Amino acid sequence: MPSLSAPIPRHEAMTASQPHGHCLANRSSASSRHHLQLVERKDEKEDREGYREQEHTKNITQQRQHQTATSASQPQQDHRLKPWFHSVGRLLILLTWISFAVLSVVDAGSEDDIFEDLPLMDDIPPSHPTLPTTKSPPKPPSTAQPPPPLFNNTQPTSPKNPFIGLDHITDDHNSMYDPPYQIPGLTHEEFEDTWYGEPNTIKIGVLLPFSPNAQFPYMTPLSRISLSALRMAIRDMNDQKVIPGMNLSLVVRDSQQHIPGTNVSGGAAAISATTRILNLGVGGVIGDIASDLTTAEAIMTSSVGVPQCSFASYNMDTTLLSNFVYLFRTVPGVTKYHEALALVVKHYKWTKVSIMHTSDIPGIIGEKAFSALCASSGVEVTRFPIPLPQGRDILEVAHSVIRNVKNSDTRIHILAAPRPMQIPLLAAIRDIGLFHHDHVWLTTIDLTDSLSRLADPSDFNGLIMADALWDMPGVPEYDRFVTSWQALNPNEYPMSGSPQLTWHETFAYTCIQVLAEAYKDLVANAMALTNTTARDRLLLDIQRGKRSQDLTMKFLGSRNYSTPVGRFTVSKGGEAFKLPISISSFQNSTSVPNGRAVDDKLSIFNDIVFNSGSTSPPSDAPNWDNLSPSISSPFGITIVVLTSLLMLAIIITAIIVVVFRENIVIKSASPLFCILELFGLAVTLSWIYLRVDLPSPATCRMGMLLVVVGLSINLSALVVKNYRIYRIFNSVSVINHAVSNRYLLRVITIPVVITI
Repeated sequence: MPSLSAPIPRHEAMTASQPHGHCLANRSSASSRHHLQLVERKDEKEDREGYREQEHTKNITQQRQHQTATSASQPQQDHRLKPWFHSVGRLLILLTWISFAVLSVVDAGSEDDIFEDLPLMDDIPPSHPTLPTTKSPPKPPSTAQPPPPLFNNTQPTSPKNPFIGLDHITDDHNSMYDPPYQIPGLTHEEFEDTWYGEPNTIKIGVLLPFSPNAQFPYMTPLSRISLSALRMAIRDMNDQKVIPGMNLSLVVRDSQQHIPGTNVSGGAAAISATTRILNLGVGGVIGDIASDLTTAEAIMTSSVGVPQCSFASYNMDTTLLSNFVYLFRTVPGVTKYHEALALVVKHYKWTKVSIMHTSDIPGIIGEKAFSALCASSGVEVTRFPIPLPQGRDILEVAHSVIRNVKNSDTRIHILAAPRPMQIPLLAAIRDIGLFHHDHVWLTTIDLTDSLSRLADPSDFNGLIMADALWDMPGVPEYDRFVTSWQALNPNEYPMSGSPQLTWHETFAYTCIQVLAEAYKDLVANAMALTNTTARDRLLLDIQRGKRSQDLTMKFLGSRNYSTPVGRFTVSKGGEAFKLPISISSFQNSTSVPNGRAVDDKLSIFNDIVFNSGSTSPPSDAPNWDNLSPSISSPFGITIVVLTSLLMLAIIITAIIVVVFRENIVIKSASPLFCILELFGLAVTLSWIYLRVDLPSPATCRMGMLLVVVGLSINLSALVVKNYRIYRIFNSVSVINHAVSNRYLLRVITIPVVITI
């Protein structure tokens, strides 16, 4: 069927338009027929050319439509691809940021804030011997041959403790090999004894920052002396047969080991050292000294269930400490120090104090602990936070805060800051004039050695310091420790033998003692098993550190420990309870003991000599002069007599108004208005009687109320009276419409009620 859009041939159109008779006449002649044939051929040719042009036009139109559709789909594809590329880019940026954040957390404390809480020991006494030279450690063996044993595979020398034979048990346990490296400050014998620990013993790992630090030069000797105390504790526990049938040994690593070719330090170095020491199957870890390093190590130890004891991380928040189930400490937390200072404030009956604290973790938790205890005692606390320096010197930020403290009306001040910041802050406080006989300063940590090195140290006389109490002569455990410590050979136990302790020794010793007594209970439970195979398997697991998770959960918090630092209990949150806090004062470059605090009890056995040189405590607020005259003074008698005469005149006038209230003059002025004016004056004058003699808080408040109420009555009555006069002179119609007494009373009552 032909298309509806196809053109009609021209000859058909002409034929259709002519009459029927005319067509027959044309066909009858030959010339006409020939002419018609030519016309038809020409028309057919034109029709074919028309069809070709139409098809060509149709093809061109389809091609253009296809190109248009293609070009329109390309931006849509680009539009779909662009968000995909943007999403991938954002994902890469997010992953990069997360990696940077993780590295920052791992590397936390690699700068100045690593050891912000370290110096519980202010300095090492100069009488300590110099460190012995450490021999170079053996080179690690080649991978082609197994590593040669560094130690003889024999039982440790302790004939007093018969060992449990476990050699008949076989398992697939393989000891990890850790290539030895140099640890600063260790002797060759110490290195060989503590790199892998003694075989067939319960190994206790030690993580301390032995590497020298230019900013904190005391870190190496502090770690060194702590290691000697730990080794003495291991020796004593083994000689005393604390753990039946088993001994203890140490595995030591440097928590700040420098890895050649890297800048790893701080928390990253501590995590690396913790990983290596855990691979050796230790049954416990001791360390670190800084709270930041301890936190980084606790992430690893708590994840595998190995108990960790810290003897110096006192600045760690109690909440953070409780997050690590297997972490505990033998040193009181910083909150205990500030609670002891709050007890001192309560002892001297000061009711108004100020606390200047840094805006970091030690400062914030110290301020919260101090303020909480003061609030329960009714002590008003004014807070002066020191913002973080943000790259500037702490003193630049602190000077404005110190000036605010000086301009306040408080005289009793608490300084809550990390130990490295306390010395420059105290020096700035002294320079601005706040170490005065009218002021009292309290802080944490015994700073005697550092303050003695400053110019004019006597300016700091009367500074009250709260610190962990470790010097307790008369306590049997402490006396035994001192005797054993002084009897040590400094060549075998470097920096030992000195009669002067540095605080850390007893708390480090206590860590070993607590772990040993906890393992004693764990081994005793294993020995009670009747099945010898299960018993021996359990004992071997204990020896290889596979049952360390049972130690914290079952035995660490189940007893009271009698140690060189006193009797205490480990709470479920890892806090050491019932440890005493010493209260001392700085006097002429010496630390004078004054008392001790245990829990919420404070005992002062030696009166504190304040900066004024007296044992009488200064006032907690400035002394105010009494400006009120005495009733017996001439000025007091004069004002009382004059006030009484005025009150008498008011009473007489009021009587006259009442008696002659029908008088045309008084009646036109309104008797009620006159009485209210007189009453307001009497109320105001009565305030003068309250200002004679020493005022009390009640009389001060009442005097202010009387003055305000009296003036309100007077002014309100005058306003109503003037309003009535205004209406009279501005409107004739109100002459006979006076202001009623009810309206007057209503207008006066409103301001009086609002004032009260």
